Amino acid sequence: MNDTSKLSIVQYTRDLGCKLRHFCKTSMVYHEHASGFEQKDAWYALLALLLSAVGITIVSLPFVSTYTQSHEAIHHFWVNWPIYISLLLNAVIVVGIVFILVRVKSQKILSLGLGKKNILKSLGLAVAMCAVFSLFHIGRIFSDHYTFSTSMLAPTISLLFVASFKEELLFRAYVGPRFYGIFKDKGLSVFVTGLSFAAMHIITRIGAVVMGFDHNWILSELIILMVIWVIFHALYHWLYAKYNNIWGPTLLHAYRNFLPLAFVASY
Repeated sequence: MNDTSKLSIVQYTRDLGCKLRHFCKTSMVYHEHASGFEQKDAWYALLALLLSAVGITIVSLPFVSTYTQSHEAIHHFWVNWPIYISLLLNAVIVVGIVFILVRVKSQKILSLGLGKKNILKSLGLAVAMCAVFSLFHIGRIFSDHYTFSTSMLAPTISLLFVASFKEELLFRAYVGPRFYGIFKDKGLSVFVTGLSFAAMHIITRIGAVVMGFDHNWILSELIILMVIWVIFHALYHWLYAKYNNIWGPTLLHAYRNFLPLAFVASY
């Protein structure tokens, strides 16, 4: 290989690296928005987490007590109407808490990434990422041992407009940016918010175990799940921060939740 070819490869690698860094770069609007928060805003974010956790637990308890731990009940988890009511009430609580705290601080609702700006770019990238996620389930999609569950169509809407939106609003749009006010470090803020995101899912897992829809988790499994949830938080955070828009992460989050549930074993 001559010197000219080596230089061409080096230049190509540099150009590719520049394009990759440009692609991964997040919105300056988001960073300006996040850097404007103070320590007091971070405490409000923590309050939102605590109130949401307490509210979700209290509202979910009546529904937990109505379920049996029978094998039959497991197969009808997503088609039981109380689950939808529980999801809806949980969303109302979380969204209400966030909106109230935003108004108490005299902040704009549009600061939660609910605007129209960059919405098409956000959704477009989310669709592309959904396609990538599908590759991890390609075996199920084309396998004779799995069938598409039509009963999961309704839960898709539920996950998209209720569970996923609720979590994106709380963690990516509200808590994440405001944690900048206390940590003053992007990586640390994302990590701590990711831990709170994972902790919230632990509460959900406990409820699923109590209702008989999940097995009892051992410590090593919970640690692995915590790591996975933190990683997914970082991914959703990046998509949110890239366009300062909530709709792309909501779509991606809903699709990721739905995909492993859509195909059930047929044997």
